[in-house]
Order: sequence, then C-alpha cells, then structure tokens
Amino acid sequence: MVELFNLTLHSPDPHRLGRFWSEALGFPVSQSAPDLVRLAGGADRNAPDLLILNGHVAGTGALHLDLAAALEPSGHRHGV
Repeated sequence: MVELFNLTLHSPDPHRLGRFWSEALGFPVSQSAPDLVRLAGGADRNAPDLLILNGHVAGTGALHLDLAAALEPSGHRHGV
C-alpha cells in the first residue's frame, strides 16, 4: 500500500505561490528555503503536504505526486 505524502508544484516564484496557497488552504508554512516552500497539510486534515519548488521541469508537468510505501508491521517498507 502507498500513501500520498507530497503534492509537488514547480513555479518560477515558489514563495509567492506558497503565500497564496497557504492563505487559500489554511496550511502553515513548515519549511522555507531559497528554492522551495513546504506547506503542512497535516494528518488531522487527511491532507498531504504541498511542496512548491523553484523552476520548471522540461518534459514534465508543473505538478506531480510523491508517494511513499507504507510500513509493514515489521517496520519494513513494501516495494512499489
């Protein structure tokens, strides 16, 4: 089983877009660096984080999903 942990956007101005989405969604900024902004979705909202990266990735869309394999009871991750 996999879980969605990031919804990732690419933008020429991640801080401007981060401010917009933070206000629109009510997600607080949990990480900020010159080339990225992360908004905390939160488990209490059942929402993934929103990660906004600087730039445009040629040949791909401006949006992608980051998935993580869920841990088994043994503590190992399933292969995806």
